[in-house]
Parts: sequence; C-alpha cells; structure tokens
Amino acid sequence: RGLALTKQEEETLVRAVAADHTNPHLLANLGYFDVTRARLGWRPHYRGDTTTAAVIALARHCIFSSVDLSDCTITDQAIAALAQGRKIVDISLGRTHITDKAVIDLATGCGTTLKTVDLICCPLVTTVAVTSLAKSCPALTSLHISGGISD
Repeated sequence: RGLALTKQEEETLVRAVAADHTNPHLLANLGYFDVTRARLGWRPHYRGDTTTAAVIALARHCIFSSVDLSDCTITDQAIAALAQGRKIVDISLGRTHITDKAVIDLATGCGTTLKTVDLICCPLVTTVAVTSLAKSCPALTSLHISGGISD
C-alpha cells in the first residue's frame, strides 16, 4: 500500500491525472499513494476533461473502491479497465453513453463487492445489463436506473 492521503489531496491528485493523463512523471508517482476514490463527475469544470484515456491511465495505477464518472465523456473501454481485478463498492455512471457491455464487465469484474450502482439516464443500457447486475452482484443494495434504461 502507498501513502495515505486526505480526501482533498486524493481528489486533487486524481483530477491532475485526469487532466494530464499522458504525463509519465505524474503517472509514475501515482503508485506511491493509496488512492481509493475517484470523484470526477461531480465537478462541472472537470468532467469534460475526463475521457476514456484518462480513466484507463488512472485504472492502471490505482485501486478504487469508489468511482464517480457521472456526466463524463467515457466509453465501455474505460469501465472495462476499471473493472479488471478491482473491488469497486460504489460507482456512479449517470448520464454517460456506456452500453450493456460496460455494465456486464463491471458486474463480472466487481460483482462480489459492488453495493451501489448509479445508471441514471444511461440511454444505451438495457434490461440485459440490469439483469446481469442482479445475477452477479450479491452485495448490491442500491441500483439507480431511472430515466433511460430500455428493454
């Protein structure tokens, strides 16, 4: 495990990587810290900078338990990278354009630990993905799906 950070330090570091995910010095130093939360979707001035490439870079260097990517410009590949070998407990993907594939990857990769999933206004997610979450995530206690889930 790396050095513990305060919540504010952790958020600042994650935002810096999201904004400059190609900086090798920043990425190399990221491994020294214990970063478990990524809250990139809740601040309007950062969510536009949060792309699939930035999330993949963060996923390579951090083990998140809580991720907020609401309103971010991400694809299924970002979620696949986050889900590989992770123990994500809470994830917010509201108002993104992910598809069933991303949700199924999440359910497969993090199914034993997922407790809260936000898929509000995700128009490309269908009941197939919701069924996958229900079957693969025994710890799931909260699933937000209003405004966009289709059959």
